[in-house]
Amino acid sequence: LIVPSRYPTEYQPHNYIFVKDQAEILAKNYEVKVRGVITISFRELMKKGILSLGVVKYNKNNVDTKLVLIPSIPKCKKINNFIRNLGNYLLIRGIVKDIDIVHIHSYLAGDVGIKIKNKLKFY
Repeated sequence: LIVPSRYPTEYQPHNYIFVKDQAEILAKNYEVKVRGVITISFRELMKKGILSLGVVKYNKNNVDTKLVLIPSIPKCKKINNFIRNLGNYLLIRGIVKDIDIVHIHSYLAGDVGIKIKNKLKFY
């Protein structure tokens, strides 16, 4: 399981593409799931002229991906992080029992890793 704070989306197709590349490489030998709440800035929403938020699910190159796209609140980093962490926890709490390795890809998703570790007694 990979929990990213950023991931390529239709708004930013090259954003943190290295996370997607790592997931695809791992998926050649392992079952890989990507789950994450991704915040999209209002600037990106307006630039693309589309409003496509909510749950995005797809399986490409053996990577089972489920992202929740939400708008970020300008100049409210703490609130955005709280919403992201709560959403990430809700997204992965049901599947984490079947996971051997949880990779939290950045400090922005770190609180979720700590909650998972404490709840499920991961080491």
